[in-house]
Amino acid sequence: MADENQDKSERTEDPTPRRLEDAKKDGKVPTSRELVSFAIFISSTLMIIFLMKPISSKFTTLVGSYLINFHLINVNELSIRSIAQDIVFISTICSVMFLISIIDFLYQRFEYINDLKMSFQDIKDEQKHTDGDLEIKSSSKERVLT
Repeated sequence: MADENQDKSERTEDPTPRRLEDAKKDGKVPTSRELVSFAIFISSTLMIIFLMKPISSKFTTLVGSYLINFHLINVNELSIRSIAQDIVFISTICSVMFLISIIDFLYQRFEYINDLKMSFQDIKDEQKHTDGDLEIKSSSKERVLT
């Protein structure tokens, strides 16, 4: 396998499936903190949006029962514009966070593959280790045949 201190210029070959599997077993997987942050943000936002209607209807009922002139409460154009601006702002934040998380995920994947690259000698050594040394195999075959 590749020495950790080996010059990166020598490691030009893509990692083998075995090396990728060994890295996964060791817990070395590409991770993006930005993607996790985006998922938490979007799920929290959606939860607030979906819970807002039941909460607001209960709140309106509660406040309405205490107000004598409930019919005087109305939604004016200014509050509608404010809500629309908030929705656009939240949508913009979601879009930017999504873009950043995708870029971060792709970069983390790129770094992961670069860190696992191997030199040609590493690939040959891994092949010997996997299949066994050919000289030892051929000498053992000769002994069995004789």
